[in-house]
Amino acid sequence: MWMRACRPSTTIRRRQATILAGAGEIQLHFKSRAETLEAAQARVDEAADAVEEELDDAVYSRDGQSLEQIVGYWLQMRNATLAVAESCTGGLLGERITSVGGSSRYFAGGAIVYSNAVKTELAGCPPT
Repeated sequence: MWMRACRPSTTIRRRQATILAGAGEIQLHFKSRAETLEAAQARVDEAADAVEEELDDAVYSRDGQSLEQIVGYWLQMRNATLAVAESCTGGLLGERITSVGGSSRYFAGGAIVYSNAVKTELAGCPPT
């Protein structure tokens, strides 16, 4: 789906796209040359708009913010907090959320509940 939006065509000609994939996300970086900075930026914006239209809600940032930052902005805008109970992730979610400065304003904490007994006792999961 997104490859169709990124492949060279008449709609994104004279632009270059770099695709960086890793750790659960894909970053697209666009650049262009033109007679003026404004014209080059317009070409980049046109390509980014086409990709964003194709990917819809899968795009969470156009300015390089991490998913963790976006989650933090969303929680703060709604005066909400987050607490997690993790099992197979072993604390990865809590680590990612707290990697953002100021996350204590919206992250209440978390528990790593790996065994079934602890999941039932601390996280309220039904016994298996």
